[in-house]
Amino acid sequence: MIKITNKTHYALRFLIHVAEIYPTGHLSIAEVASKENISEKFLESIVSQLKAKGIVRAKRGAGGGYYLSVQPSAITLMQVIEAVESEMPGIAETDDSDTHTSYVIRQQLLELDKIITQFLKARTIADLQQAYDQLQAGQMFYI
Repeated sequence: MIKITNKTHYALRFLIHVAEIYPTGHLSIAEVASKENISEKFLESIVSQLKAKGIVRAKRGAGGGYYLSVQPSAITLMQVIEAVESEMPGIAETDDSDTHTSYVIRQQLLELDKIITQFLKARTIADLQQAYDQLQAGQMFYI
């Protein structure tokens, strides 16, 4: 399984909540940090990166917050990763020997990397938000 950093994970969690209220609402970092049990300072630095890349915008003033700059279906997982990560997650290639077996393995890993990239470019925040909604609808809470 490909590993993503907490930065990417938190960015996606933030965007799912913001997508829930798209296109009319906005959320503060504090609201999402509280819901998701994330450090507000850390989330603030992540959201500033999302803002710099044009994924979210901010509404200032009382009752302000962040909102998506485009519809959730227009934001791919790849865009989010590129916005917050300095290096793309992928398959680590550690063997740099010049043998036929290493070449074959390297080619397979490159193919896998292409598949992962295609997946990340095909999935959107809307897909995550829809899956979140379905999970929420299926949960029953008993008191």
